[in-house]
Amino acid sequence: MPHKDLETRREYAREYQRAWAKKNPEKKRAYEKTARLRHPEKWRAKARRQAVRRKYGIEQSDYDRMFEEQGGVCKICKRPQRARRAAKGADQRRLCIDHDHATGKVRGLLCDWCNTGLGFLESPMRAAFEDYLERYSR
Repeated sequence: MPHKDLETRREYAREYQRAWAKKNPEKKRAYEKTARLRHPEKWRAKARRQAVRRKYGIEQSDYDRMFEEQGGVCKICKRPQRARRAAKGADQRRLCIDHDHATGKVRGLLCDWCNTGLGFLESPMRAAFEDYLERYSR
């Protein structure tokens, strides 16, 4: 081994893999396709982790911690997610990650209904909704 400490070896291996992938894009694509077909659940989980990290800036462990802190229920209505479109092999659908669109800060985990309702409340149409309810109530 050219490097003695573990972290240096890992970094060397990452650089080597990146260089190989750059030189062999067709082989890399074929390898990934085969791996995806052999282990679809593993690749689905990996894709979700990457999407959550990219979109919300949190890791799966952060999501799991929030889920446990909230007792597995929506932060607003205190109910579990409705099992309308459960992923293959999943017992229950995941709660939505609610975040402030202006700052990007994650606020909590919500069910579909509360997440959609909150989206309407934060929209520019909020005043129109309130006006409508006030005008046509009673």
